[in-house]
Amino acid sequence: MPSTIITTATKRMRDLFVIFLSMLSACSFLKKEEPVSRELETERKVIRQLEEKFGFINVDEKVHDYSYYLDSAGFVEYIRIIDKNLEELPQEIFQLKRLTSIGLFSENITDIPKDLDKIESLEKINLLKMPIRRVSNLKLPDKLKFINFTECPLEEFPKLYKENDSIPYDLIISDTKIDTIPDFVGEMNLSELDAEHCPLTYVSPNLGDCENITQLNFEGIKNLKLPDELRKLKKVEDLNLKWTALRKIPDFVWEMKNLDALYITSNLITEIPPEIGKLKKLKFLYAQGNYIATLPKEFAQIKGIELIHLEGNPIKTRSLPAELFFPRTTKEKPELLVNVPGRYDCFSVPEEQVRQAFDVD
Repeated sequence: MPSTIITTATKRMRDLFVIFLSMLSACSFLKKEEPVSRELETERKVIRQLEEKFGFINVDEKVHDYSYYLDSAGFVEYIRIIDKNLEELPQEIFQLKRLTSIGLFSENITDIPKDLDKIESLEKINLLKMPIRRVSNLKLPDKLKFINFTECPLEEFPKLYKENDSIPYDLIISDTKIDTIPDFVGEMNLSELDAEHCPLTYVSPNLGDCENITQLNFEGIKNLKLPDELRKLKKVEDLNLKWTALRKIPDFVWEMKNLDALYITSNLITEIPPEIGKLKKLKFLYAQGNYIATLPKEFAQIKGIELIHLEGNPIKTRSLPAELFFPRTTKEKPELLVNVPGRYDCFSVPEEQVRQAFDVD
Protein backbone atom coordinates (compact mmCIF):
# COMPACT_ATOMS: atom_id res chain seq x y z
CA MET A 1 0.00 0.00 0.00
CA PRO A 2 2.68 2.57 0.81
CA SER A 3 4.45 1.76 -2.48
CA THR A 4 1.18 2.49 -4.35
CA ILE A 5 0.90 5.88 -2.64
CA ILE A 6 4.53 6.68 -3.53
CA THR A 7 3.97 5.66 -7.18
CA THR A 8 0.84 7.83 -7.44
CA ALA A 9 2.62 10.78 -5.86
CA THR A 10 5.54 10.35 -8.25
CA LYS A 11 3.22 10.39 -11.27
CA ARG A 12 1.49 13.54 -10.01
CA MET A 13 4.82 15.25 -9.45
CA ARG A 14 5.90 14.25 -12.95
CA ASP A 15 2.67 15.62 -14.47
CA LEU A 16 3.03 18.88 -12.57
CA PHE A 17 6.63 19.18 -13.77
CA VAL A 18 5.55 18.69 -17.41
CA ILE A 19 2.85 21.38 -17.00
CA PHE A 20 5.43 23.71 -15.45
CA LEU A 21 7.82 23.18 -18.37
CA SER A 22 5.01 23.84 -20.86
CA MET A 23 4.11 27.11 -19.12
CA LEU A 24 7.77 28.12 -19.02
CA SER A 25 8.12 27.41 -22.73
CA ALA A 26 4.98 29.41 -23.51
CA CYS A 27 6.26 32.37 -21.52
CA SER A 28 9.58 32.18 -23.32
CA PHE A 29 7.78 32.09 -26.69
CA LEU A 30 5.72 35.13 -25.77
CA LYS A 31 8.84 37.01 -24.75
CA LYS A 32 10.40 36.24 -28.13
CA GLU A 33 7.28 37.19 -30.04
CA GLU A 34 6.66 40.45 -28.22
CA PRO A 35 9.68 42.37 -29.64
CA VAL A 36 8.81 41.18 -33.16
CA SER A 37 5.27 42.49 -32.78
CA ARG A 38 6.56 45.85 -31.53
CA GLU A 39 9.08 45.97 -34.36
CA LEU A 40 6.37 45.24 -36.91
CA GLU A 41 4.13 47.94 -35.45
CA THR A 42 6.99 50.44 -35.72
CA GLU A 43 7.52 49.32 -39.30
CA ARG A 44 3.87 49.96 -40.15
CA LYS A 45 4.09 53.47 -38.71
CA VAL A 46 7.12 54.19 -40.90
CA ILE A 47 5.28 52.83 -43.94
CA ARG A 48 2.32 55.12 -43.23
CA GLN A 49 4.68 58.09 -42.96
CA LEU A 50 6.30 57.22 -46.29
CA GLU A 51 2.90 56.84 -47.92
CA GLU A 52 1.63 60.16 -46.58
CA LYS A 53 4.76 62.26 -47.18
CA PHE A 54 6.02 60.81 -50.45
CA GLY A 55 3.15 58.80 -51.89
CA PHE A 56 4.85 55.41 -51.56
CA ILE A 57 2.84 52.48 -52.98
CA ASN A 58 3.13 48.75 -52.31
CA VAL A 59 4.69 47.29 -55.46
CA ASP A 60 2.27 44.34 -55.21
CA GLU A 61 -0.55 46.76 -55.98
CA LYS A 62 1.08 48.98 -58.62
CA VAL A 63 4.53 49.71 -60.04
CA HIS A 64 5.29 53.30 -59.06
CA ASP A 65 8.23 55.72 -58.86
CA TYR A 66 7.88 55.60 -55.08
CA SER A 67 7.32 51.96 -54.25
CA TYR A 68 8.11 49.34 -51.65
CA TYR A 69 7.87 45.57 -51.38
CA LEU A 70 6.98 43.63 -48.23
CA ASP A 71 8.42 40.28 -47.22
CA SER A 72 6.26 37.40 -45.99
CA ALA A 73 6.33 38.74 -42.41
CA GLY A 74 5.12 42.21 -43.42
CA PHE A 75 8.43 44.06 -43.20
CA VAL A 76 9.71 46.32 -45.99
CA GLU A 77 12.28 44.39 -48.00
CA TYR A 78 12.76 46.65 -51.04
CA ILE A 79 12.48 50.40 -51.68
CA ARG A 80 12.53 52.10 -55.09
CA ILE A 81 12.66 55.87 -55.58
CA ILE A 82 12.71 57.51 -59.01
CA ASP A 83 12.43 61.27 -58.58
CA LYS A 84 14.50 63.76 -60.56
CA ASN A 85 13.91 66.47 -57.96
CA LEU A 86 14.71 64.50 -54.81
CA GLU A 87 17.54 66.15 -52.88
CA GLU A 88 18.07 63.65 -50.08
CA LEU A 89 17.04 60.18 -49.07
CA PRO A 90 13.91 60.15 -46.85
CA GLN A 91 15.09 59.74 -43.26
CA GLU A 92 12.23 57.34 -42.55
CA ILE A 93 14.03 54.73 -44.65
CA PHE A 94 16.73 54.46 -41.98
CA GLN A 95 14.09 53.16 -39.55
CA LEU A 96 13.30 50.12 -41.73
CA LYS A 97 15.02 47.34 -39.82
CA ARG A 98 14.80 44.58 -42.44
CA LEU A 99 15.37 46.55 -45.63
CA THR A 100 17.63 44.51 -47.96
CA SER A 101 17.47 46.42 -51.26
CA ILE A 102 17.38 50.07 -52.40
CA GLY A 103 16.93 51.37 -55.95
CA LEU A 104 17.53 55.11 -56.26
CA PHE A 105 17.52 57.70 -59.05
CA SER A 106 17.61 61.47 -58.69
CA GLU A 107 19.32 64.21 -60.70
CA ASN A 108 19.90 66.28 -57.55
CA ILE A 109 21.67 63.75 -55.34
CA THR A 110 25.35 63.94 -56.26
CA ASP A 111 26.72 62.10 -53.22
CA ILE A 112 25.80 58.76 -51.73
CA PRO A 113 24.26 59.19 -48.26
CA LYS A 114 27.12 58.61 -45.81
CA ASP A 115 24.96 56.83 -43.26
CA LEU A 116 23.75 54.00 -45.52
CA ASP A 117 25.87 51.65 -43.44
CA LYS A 118 23.41 52.25 -40.59
CA ILE A 119 20.86 50.14 -42.48
CA GLU A 120 22.50 46.98 -41.20
CA SER A 121 20.25 44.61 -43.15
CA LEU A 122 21.02 46.22 -46.53
CA GLU A 123 22.37 43.77 -49.14
CA LYS A 124 21.79 45.52 -52.47
CA ILE A 125 22.16 49.14 -53.68
CA ASN A 126 21.23 50.29 -57.19
CA LEU A 127 22.30 53.82 -58.16
CA LEU A 128 21.73 53.74 -61.93
CA LYS A 129 22.42 57.01 -63.79
CA MET A 130 22.87 59.00 -60.59
CA PRO A 131 25.01 62.18 -61.11
CA ILE A 132 27.76 60.84 -58.85
CA ARG A 133 31.32 61.67 -59.95
CA ARG A 134 33.41 60.50 -57.00
CA VAL A 135 33.01 58.04 -54.15
CA SER A 136 35.75 58.13 -51.53
CA ASN A 137 35.99 56.15 -48.31
CA LEU A 138 32.34 55.12 -48.35
CA LYS A 139 31.49 52.76 -45.52
CA LEU A 140 29.17 49.99 -46.68
CA PRO A 141 26.82 47.85 -44.58
CA ASP A 142 28.60 44.66 -43.54
CA LYS A 143 25.93 42.48 -45.19
CA LEU A 144 26.08 44.25 -48.57
CA LYS A 145 26.45 41.88 -51.54
CA PHE A 146 25.84 44.19 -54.51
CA ILE A 147 26.35 47.85 -55.46
CA ASN A 148 25.59 49.19 -58.94
CA PHE A 149 26.91 52.46 -60.44
CA THR A 150 25.88 51.74 -64.06
CA GLU A 151 25.83 54.90 -66.23
CA CYS A 152 26.86 57.15 -63.35
CA PRO A 153 29.43 59.76 -64.51
CA LEU A 154 32.01 58.33 -62.10
CA GLU A 155 35.49 59.63 -62.96
CA GLU A 156 37.41 57.60 -60.40
CA PHE A 157 37.23 54.03 -59.16
CA PRO A 158 35.05 54.08 -55.99
CA LYS A 159 36.87 53.54 -52.72
CA LEU A 160 34.59 51.40 -50.58
CA TYR A 161 35.10 49.53 -47.33
CA LYS A 162 33.27 47.56 -44.65
CA GLU A 163 33.91 47.37 -40.94
CA ASN A 164 33.56 43.59 -41.16
CA ASP A 165 34.58 42.57 -44.66
CA SER A 166 33.81 38.86 -44.45
CA ILE A 167 31.02 38.96 -47.08
CA PRO A 168 32.25 39.61 -50.66
CA TYR A 169 30.19 41.87 -52.91
CA ASP A 170 29.56 42.61 -56.59
CA LEU A 171 30.78 45.99 -57.89
CA ILE A 172 29.16 47.21 -61.12
CA ILE A 173 30.82 50.25 -62.75
CA SER A 174 29.77 49.64 -66.37
CA ASP A 175 29.32 52.62 -68.70
CA THR A 176 31.05 55.03 -66.31
CA LYS A 177 34.02 57.35 -67.05
CA ILE A 178 36.49 55.35 -64.97
CA ASP A 179 39.81 54.90 -66.82
CA THR A 180 41.92 53.29 -64.09
CA ILE A 181 41.49 50.38 -61.70
CA PRO A 182 43.91 51.47 -58.91
CA ASP A 183 46.12 49.49 -56.58
CA PHE A 184 43.72 49.67 -53.62
CA VAL A 185 41.35 47.34 -55.48
CA GLY A 186 43.38 44.50 -53.97
CA GLU A 187 42.10 45.46 -50.53
CA MET A 188 38.45 45.07 -51.56
CA ASN A 189 36.59 41.81 -51.02
CA LEU A 190 34.90 41.62 -54.43
CA SER A 191 32.87 38.72 -55.81
CA GLU A 192 32.29 40.41 -59.18
CA LEU A 193 33.80 43.32 -61.10
CA ASP A 194 31.77 44.56 -64.07
CA ALA A 195 33.58 47.32 -65.99
CA GLU A 196 31.79 46.88 -69.32
CA HIS A 197 32.29 49.78 -71.76
CA CYS A 198 34.48 51.80 -69.39
CA PRO A 199 37.35 53.78 -71.00
CA LEU A 200 39.91 51.76 -69.04
CA THR A 201 43.57 52.22 -69.89
CA TYR A 202 45.07 50.56 -66.81
CA VAL A 203 44.18 47.65 -64.54
CA SER A 204 46.31 47.23 -61.42
CA PRO A 205 48.02 43.85 -60.95
CA ASN A 206 46.55 43.98 -57.43
CA LEU A 207 43.21 42.94 -58.91
CA GLY A 208 44.73 39.48 -58.77
CA ASP A 209 44.58 39.68 -54.97
CA CYS A 210 40.75 39.71 -55.00
CA GLU A 211 40.64 35.98 -54.41
CA ASN A 212 36.84 35.76 -54.08
CA ILE A 213 36.02 37.12 -57.54
CA THR A 214 33.82 34.73 -59.54
CA GLN A 215 32.85 37.08 -62.41
CA LEU A 216 34.90 39.54 -64.48
CA ASN A 217 33.49 41.69 -67.28
CA PHE A 218 35.69 43.85 -69.54
CA GLU A 219 33.41 43.82 -72.58
CA GLY A 220 33.88 46.65 -75.06
CA ILE A 221 37.21 47.92 -73.67
CA LYS A 222 39.50 48.13 -76.71
CA ASN A 223 43.24 47.34 -76.57
CA LEU A 224 43.25 46.97 -72.79
CA LYS A 225 46.29 45.13 -71.45
CA LEU A 226 45.18 42.94 -68.59
CA PRO A 227 47.82 42.01 -65.99
CA ASP A 228 49.11 38.45 -65.90
CA GLU A 229 48.45 38.48 -62.13
CA LEU A 230 44.82 37.68 -62.92
CA ARG A 231 45.98 34.07 -63.10
CA LYS A 232 45.73 34.11 -59.29
CA LEU A 233 41.94 34.42 -59.49
CA LYS A 234 41.17 30.72 -59.08
CA LYS A 235 37.44 31.16 -58.37
CA VAL A 236 36.50 32.95 -61.61
CA GLU A 237 33.57 31.18 -63.28
CA ASP A 238 32.47 33.79 -65.82
CA LEU A 239 34.94 35.84 -67.91
CA ASN A 240 33.71 38.35 -70.50
CA LEU A 241 36.29 39.67 -73.00
CA LYS A 242 33.94 40.47 -75.90
CA TRP A 243 34.74 43.40 -78.20
CA THR A 244 38.21 43.99 -76.70
CA ALA A 245 40.26 43.73 -79.94
CA LEU A 246 42.12 40.68 -78.59
CA ARG A 247 44.46 38.93 -81.03
CA LYS A 248 44.99 35.97 -78.71
CA ILE A 249 43.39 34.63 -75.57
CA PRO A 250 45.42 35.86 -72.55
CA ASP A 251 47.59 33.18 -70.95
CA PHE A 252 46.13 33.83 -67.50
CA VAL A 253 42.82 32.37 -68.70
CA TRP A 254 44.26 28.83 -68.68
CA GLU A 255 44.90 29.10 -64.92
CA MET A 256 41.25 29.83 -64.15
CA LYS A 257 40.40 26.23 -63.39
CA ASN A 258 36.81 26.93 -62.31
CA LEU A 259 35.89 28.79 -65.49
CA ASP A 260 32.36 27.88 -66.56
CA ALA A 261 31.74 30.42 -69.35
CA LEU A 262 34.25 32.26 -71.58
CA TYR A 263 33.12 35.12 -73.82
CA ILE A 264 35.59 36.17 -76.57
CA THR A 265 33.06 37.24 -79.21
CA SER A 266 33.96 39.83 -81.89
CA ASN A 267 37.74 39.95 -81.51
CA LEU A 268 40.74 39.30 -83.79
CA ILE A 269 41.55 35.85 -82.43
CA THR A 270 42.95 33.39 -84.99
CA GLU A 271 43.19 30.25 -82.90
CA ILE A 272 42.12 28.53 -79.73
CA PRO A 273 45.28 26.89 -78.34
CA PRO A 274 45.59 23.36 -76.91
CA GLU A 275 45.65 24.87 -73.39
CA ILE A 276 41.85 25.08 -73.64
CA GLY A 277 41.93 21.47 -72.45
CA LYS A 278 43.01 22.69 -69.01
CA LEU A 279 39.60 24.25 -68.42
CA LYS A 280 37.95 21.05 -67.22
CA LYS A 281 34.84 22.82 -65.91
CA LEU A 282 34.16 24.90 -69.04
CA LYS A 283 30.58 24.55 -70.29
CA PHE A 284 30.07 27.52 -72.59
CA LEU A 285 32.42 29.12 -75.13
CA TYR A 286 31.19 32.14 -77.06
CA ALA A 287 33.69 32.88 -79.86
CA GLN A 288 31.53 34.31 -82.64
CA GLY A 289 33.00 36.83 -85.08
CA ASN A 290 36.71 35.93 -84.92
CA TYR A 291 39.21 34.38 -87.38
CA ILE A 292 39.27 30.87 -85.97
CA ALA A 293 39.72 28.15 -88.60
CA THR A 294 39.66 25.03 -86.42
CA LEU A 295 39.57 23.69 -82.88
CA PRO A 296 42.28 21.73 -81.06
CA LYS A 297 41.67 18.09 -80.24
CA GLU A 298 42.22 18.99 -76.56
CA PHE A 299 38.62 20.18 -76.53
CA ALA A 300 37.70 16.53 -76.06
CA GLN A 301 39.31 16.68 -72.61
CA ILE A 302 36.53 19.00 -71.44
CA LYS A 303 33.89 16.42 -70.59
CA GLY A 304 31.24 18.88 -69.45
CA ILE A 305 31.27 21.21 -72.46
CA GLU A 306 27.70 21.97 -73.54
CA LEU A 307 27.87 24.74 -76.11
CA ILE A 308 30.42 26.28 -78.46
CA HIS A 309 29.40 29.30 -80.53
CA LEU A 310 31.57 29.83 -83.63
CA GLU A 311 29.33 31.75 -86.01
CA GLY A 312 31.21 34.21 -88.20
CA ASN A 313 34.51 32.28 -88.16
CA PRO A 314 36.26 30.76 -91.23
CA ILE A 315 35.77 27.27 -89.87
CA LYS A 316 37.06 24.45 -92.05
CA THR A 317 34.68 21.69 -91.12
CA ARG A 318 36.96 18.84 -92.20
CA SER A 319 39.69 20.10 -89.90
CA LEU A 320 37.52 19.82 -86.80
CA PRO A 321 38.86 17.02 -84.57
CA ALA A 322 36.70 13.93 -84.52
CA GLU A 323 37.49 13.55 -80.80
CA LEU A 324 35.27 16.52 -80.12
CA PHE A 325 32.18 14.77 -81.40
CA PHE A 326 32.87 11.08 -80.93
CA PRO A 327 34.09 10.28 -77.41
CA ARG A 328 36.03 7.09 -76.77
CA THR A 329 33.48 5.73 -74.34
CA THR A 330 29.98 4.78 -75.41
CA LYS A 331 28.58 6.16 -72.15
CA GLU A 332 29.15 9.71 -73.36
CA LYS A 333 26.53 10.66 -75.92
CA PRO A 334 27.94 12.92 -78.64
CA GLU A 335 26.26 16.23 -79.25
CA LEU A 336 26.53 18.87 -81.95
CA LEU A 337 28.41 21.50 -79.98
CA VAL A 338 29.63 23.75 -82.78
CA ASN A 339 27.35 25.93 -84.85
CA VAL A 340 27.70 25.09 -88.53
CA PRO A 341 28.74 28.32 -90.36
CA GLY A 342 25.62 30.14 -91.46
CA ARG A 343 23.47 28.40 -88.88
CA TYR A 344 22.52 30.31 -85.76
CA ASP A 345 20.85 27.65 -83.63
CA CYS A 346 22.47 25.10 -81.37
CA PHE A 347 20.99 21.73 -80.58
CA SER A 348 21.83 18.11 -79.91
CA VAL A 349 21.77 15.71 -82.84
CA PRO A 350 22.43 12.00 -83.41
CA GLU A 351 25.98 10.94 -84.32
CA GLU A 352 25.05 10.19 -87.94
CA GLN A 353 23.84 13.76 -88.51
CA VAL A 354 26.98 15.15 -86.89
CA ARG A 355 29.13 13.19 -89.35
CA GLN A 356 27.09 14.49 -92.26
CA ALA A 357 27.11 18.12 -91.09
CA PHE A 358 30.87 18.17 -90.56
CA ASP A 359 31.83 15.91 -93.47
CA VAL A 360 33.44 13.40 -91.13
CA ASP A 361 33.81 9.88 -92.51
